[in-house]
Amino acid sequence: MIAASHPSAQPTYLPNVKVGRDVDYEVELAPGDGKRLTYDEIKNARGASAPTSGSSSGSESAADKAKREELLKKNAEIEAANKKITSANDTINRTFKGGNDALIAAGVALKANNKEEAITKYTEAVAQYDEGLAADPEQPALLTNKAMALKGRGVERYNSSIKATMTQPKLLAWRPQRMIFVRLRNRPLKRLP
Repeated sequence: MIAASHPSAQPTYLPNVKVGRDVDYEVELAPGDGKRLTYDEIKNARGASAPTSGSSSGSESAADKAKREELLKKNAEIEAANKKITSANDTINRTFKGGNDALIAAGVALKANNKEEAITKYTEAVAQYDEGLAADPEQPALLTNKAMALKGRGVERYNSSIKATMTQPKLLAWRPQRMIFVRLRNRPLKRLP
């Protein structure tokens, strides 16, 4: 039995309440004086004596038991799905922040004209975004930022390779039939075979 009252409501009660069964009960209160009911008042209002321990067997029917088992199973599935989602969200938030920090650090390294550090930071950002995408592959923010990091890394690698080839002495031609002339210090030009 559940009895309910409130300072600005009329007291009421619900009979035949079984506790510990994960059943929700709804108690509606009407405006009133805020009086509290005693157990004797509730017994008199019902017009019967208090239930004895032998009057109710306390067992549930097979249909109720099956329904309760199904609800418990569904609740367990929902809790497992919620834990998985929470874990994925934590991973996504952590990797998104880490990837963005690496992306920003790459931009700072580029402004400082430190190309190798920028490439390293872009690679770190890509790794962070990959970890986040492993948790949830349909995150558009991670996909967009990974694309930016890949583009930045590709551009810097390309520019570094072009500068490296332009600064090396060109002793060999890209066509084997082309003649190459080399000047050795103060000596006159010599034709190489």
